[in-house]
Amino acid sequence: MQVYLNELIPGGDINSRSSEGDIESLRNSIVQMGMILPIAVMPEGDGKHWRVIDGNRRLAALNQIFNGAAGSTLVTVHVTSDTDLDLAMEQSIAANIERLPLHPMDQYEAFARLHGDDEEIASHFGITPRQVRQRMALGNLTPEVRAVYRDGGLTEASCAS
Repeated sequence: MQVYLNELIPGGDINSRSSEGDIESLRNSIVQMGMILPIAVMPEGDGKHWRVIDGNRRLAALNQIFNGAAGSTLVTVHVTSDTDLDLAMEQSIAANIERLPLHPMDQYEAFARLHGDDEEIASHFGITPRQVRQRMALGNLTPEVRAVYRDGGLTEASCAS
């Protein structure tokens, strides 16, 4: 379903977490790649608005991107039919607990397949060029050491010391 951006209400106490740096990175990613996951919402009391239960950071990023055009900007959302606030809180927490960050070796392998310099890759994914260089440095390790690192036998902290 699609709704207008200005019909979305931040979740407030529903698993709200963000920092300005997080939002900027996500905003850059959305600009480059578009919205990958829809925002999950539940109906708000008046039937004309939707409470965000998963996607408050995406909402903040979209508000930055479409500042001033929220009334004409359509956003894809996933609507939960349940209006129980406690259940919405549980769904939001479960969604955030279940998300796993991409392992650094997976990031290295993905970046290595891309054509472009550190700046282009960083811009494309909303990260810093330094983060790209750190991941690309993993290519300097032997395949055996990379395998041990991927399997958890080495950590970034143990390699840095």
